[in-house]
Amino acid sequence: MRPVLSLRSYPPHETEHAHDWHQIVVPVDGTMQMRIAGQDGIVDDSRFVIVASQAPHRFTTPQHGRFVVLDVPTGAGFFGLPDRLVQQAEAQPFHALDAGLRHLAHYIAHDAAAPSRRSDLLDRLGGMLLEAVAERAGDRLRWPPALERAVSLLGDGYDATLTVQQLAVAAGVSVSGLHALFQRWIGMPPGRYLADLRLREAERLIRETRRPLAEIALAVGFSDQSALTRSLRHRRSTTPAALRRG
Repeated sequence: MRPVLSLRSYPPHETEHAHDWHQIVVPVDGTMQMRIAGQDGIVDDSRFVIVASQAPHRFTTPQHGRFVVLDVPTGAGFFGLPDRLVQQAEAQPFHALDAGLRHLAHYIAHDAAAPSRRSDLLDRLGGMLLEAVAERAGDRLRWPPALERAVSLLGDGYDATLTVQQLAVAAGVSVSGLHALFQRWIGMPPGRYLADLRLREAERLIRETRRPLAEIALAVGFSDQSALTRSLRHRRSTTPAALRRG
């Protein structure tokens, strides 16, 4: 079984229940007041929550809001929550929501709301959210060593000249083996993964710095500013100017 990702809104009246799966709830807008196994807290633009399986909880949303929700089956194997993260959630379900996770939730909300969104793309987005939450808890999901080497090499920089063949050699596998690893564990081929890395870093630099757009494009591996702009329009339906305006 795999996690199920969705974008949800809840009625304003109080609801109380427990369920047989873990649940990650990250706000997009609005707030949610919660009581989980005797602990009170608020899910808002500074906090998200992890609800452990079987934990009794009640909640209410005082105003209309949208929340990215990832239901994680307890028997999901690799695709489940790491044991240490479950233990942390049982002790302290509420966690700080940083800018990176907030941006990811907004990106997921945009994609998850699209009526034509395919289930494999939602699986990929759910995996990204699960990985981001696990990393913030200091419990990175365990990848095969060859995939770890490849991802580490890609994360060290955005070299536009790096080929899939070179990446496979560095990881110690064949090209077909590398593609199989990326598809199985990350849900996309290595070239697409690198393109996403470049685009996310470009978005961050555009939002958080005043560096010239042409300089940002070259820094993250695009051939020029026009290539970055085309990629943002095609993949994110936005432009550098719109991102910089916020």
